[in-house]
Amino acid sequence: MRATILPAFGEPEVFRCEDIEPPRPRPDQLLIRVAACGVCGHDLLNRSGAFPETRLPCVMGYEIAGSPPRATAYAGMAAATTARIPVRPTSPTRR
Repeated sequence: MRATILPAFGEPEVFRCEDIEPPRPRPDQLLIRVAACGVCGHDLLNRSGAFPETRLPCVMGYEIAGSPPRATAYAGMAAATTARIPVRPTSPTRR
């Protein structure tokens, strides 16, 4: 999968677009195929070092829109590949 990576704090040029391994969700998580992802002000502040607790390298972008890559059951509900999935980003994504 393609991802925008923050390998180090710095200027905008530090962002890298790389191929990475897709995550393997735990049983209580749902994998989402991201159709679109926004880079917001929080990402730009993070890039500049405003959040030094960020563990690098870090996958950037948490404002996403997507759907499951295949029909699945999650939290006792069926999710079709056409399902729209709301995302509440609470955990940082690392490589």
